[in-house]
Amino acid sequence: MPLISEDLGAVTKSFVRVNRQGVPMAESMMIRALGFVDYDLSEELARMKERLAPLGWGDLDDQTIVNAIKIRSRLDVYKATPAEVNASLGKTAPAFIEELGGDFISAIRWLGQECGVWVLAPCHTPTSSSPSSRLMAAP
Repeated sequence: MPLISEDLGAVTKSFVRVNRQGVPMAESMMIRALGFVDYDLSEELARMKERLAPLGWGDLDDQTIVNAIKIRSRLDVYKATPAEVNASLGKTAPAFIEELGGDFISAIRWLGQECGVWVLAPCHTPTSSSPSSRLMAAP
């Protein structure tokens, strides 16, 4: 079903509504679709991961970051919709995500210094073939 409109917001909202029952899509991609006019969430997440990479946390999954965005925005991690997350970010998304990256860096350094946990290592759980992550103490 083609949707033709000059209103990108209406097209994006229609896409989100149609896709909710269709192909499974990562929440970060739904937020990206909603906020594409103001910012590109994929680029912002990639920048954050680049900052985290030297600390061994560059492979942090997008959903963990999206959950942190929700928490910092005082949204319910399990109930907040992509539209609510996008509305909380608004046009300040790049600065918000940059600050959140700084918070992650502070937390990572604290984990290393206080708990001896320095890197996020990929692993496979016995019940899943998809990679998850686990914390690794420094050798």
